[in-house]
Amino acid sequence: MFTTGDREAWTATAAPLRDVPRFHDGISGTGSDVVHYRGEPGPGVLYYTGPSLIRLEALDDHLAYWVTVAEGRAGQHTFQWPGRGYYQVRSAGAWSLAAT
Repeated sequence: MFTTGDREAWTATAAPLRDVPRFHDGISGTGSDVVHYRGEPGPGVLYYTGPSLIRLEALDDHLAYWVTVAEGRAGQHTFQWPGRGYYQVRSAGAWSLAAT
C-alpha cells in the first residue's frame, strides 16, 4: 500500500509470490504481513509487543484462510507449526516468529 500523505488517497497492488518473505528459523516484522515458512512441522514461538490482539493464520494452497495457529496479546505464545507454507500475521505492532 502506498500513501502520499495523512489524508491522501491510497492504492494497493498485488505482489508476486516471489516477493513474500521466506524463512526457516525466524522472521520479524511490524503490522500485518504474509510470510512463507520453509521449515518443518514442530514447535514455534510468537513474540508480540504491539497493542491489541495478534493472530497467526495458516493459509491453504489458494492463499485462503485455513486455520488459526496462534493468537494473543503482547507477550510470548507457543504453538505448533503445521508445516511448510504461507502464513498470515494479523497485527498492529511489532512481532517475531521462531521455529524452536
